[in-house]
Amino acid sequence: MARKSIRGRRKIPIKWIEDRAKRSVAFSKRKSGVLKRESELSTMCGIDMALIFFNESGKVFSYDNPTLNIILDCFLGLNPQTVLNPASRKIIETQKISRIQEMEAKIMNGEEMLKLEKQRGKTLSLDMTNHAVEKWWEQPIE
Repeated sequence: MARKSIRGRRKIPIKWIEDRAKRSVAFSKRKSGVLKRESELSTMCGIDMALIFFNESGKVFSYDNPTLNIILDCFLGLNPQTVLNPASRKIIETQKISRIQEMEAKIMNGEEMLKLEKQRGKTLSLDMTNHAVEKWWEQPIE
């Protein structure tokens, strides 16, 4: 009986992939690995970093820690607090506060809905228990 040959992991030569479909598959498979490695490096070393790359169709993929704008400002030597005039800073702070209030309202609404759903679940559970005790299946249809 002949043994089946198992190839396992092999070293792939790094060269241009002619077939567009194969190139797209290789990109999508390796993209997640690159993003994972960058995330690990950023976490382990406690550094701020950004990675931006484009696929053949022009779609943008990026990883940034903390945010891309902060990293780019740092790279360009810009301090957002010194670049913006006081009026712009006030507008940004106002927008930030309004977003925070909006998010807090959504959280409160979500918590309220959760309470209502828990109460509804308890009611349904109690109704099911009552039906089982009364043996509803033995009751006349009328």
